[in-house]
Amino acid sequence: LYAMIGRQSAENIYLIDVRTEAEYTAGHIPGFRWFPGGQAVQRSDEVGVVHNCPIVFTCDSKARAVQTASMYRQMGHKEVYAVDGGTSAWESAGAELESGMPATAPDSFAEAVLQAKHISAHELESDSQVTKIFVDPSQDFAWGHALGAHWIPRGWLELRIESTAPDKSAPLAITCKDGVQSTLAAATLSELGYSDVSVLNGGMAAWLESRLPVEQGLSGVMSIPTDVLPMGPDRNFADMVNYLRWEEELGHKYETG
Repeated sequence: LYAMIGRQSAENIYLIDVRTEAEYTAGHIPGFRWFPGGQAVQRSDEVGVVHNCPIVFTCDSKARAVQTASMYRQMGHKEVYAVDGGTSAWESAGAELESGMPATAPDSFAEAVLQAKHISAHELESDSQVTKIFVDPSQDFAWGHALGAHWIPRGWLELRIESTAPDKSAPLAITCKDGVQSTLAAATLSELGYSDVSVLNGGMAAWLESRLPVEQGLSGVMSIPTDVLPMGPDRNFADMVNYLRWEEELGHKYETG
């Protein structure tokens, strides 16, 4: 684990604590972000924004971390780890825990803010030439986005942006729920050669505050989103029917002649 933490300065490595918020704030391994296990599985694109990078999970021992890591392996993530012994083993080794909730903004956010060109909600709403891109998860896009916005999740931006915006000189406006992911996405697009990229200042929160029209649903999304794993009440009737069919088939599989 020490070696993995040391590699963070040179490469993207995601260190995730899957315990409850109360447990995390009481004491966590330095460098680990809080993302409770169930949410980590449901919103994996927010846990590991850059795909195919190492992800390390921890808890107080290892049960919850192992369970979460197992789910990530099943979802196709290859380099996934669980800290053996978790925070208990860390303390037993003589290392100290940090308490409280650290700042949530990524290290690169401050630099990205300085580089970004911001646009107000009213300016964006009145610009008919700009292509709007929404980069938060599909659930946030469905809850509300600017009229005509295209959904490209942040974790897939580099792979999918050209199909939506093939002309790198054309104006783009990047949006999200609060302005964080859109600011980071704008920096990435600039690195990819897009020359006219702006960020909706304050995200959709500012858009809603300005009482501008909002479009809901997965408009323009041509395939079922896989960035969020629906669970419980989020599942629809078809999901329930398919699950029951799977349960029945599983039973038949073990029937004896």
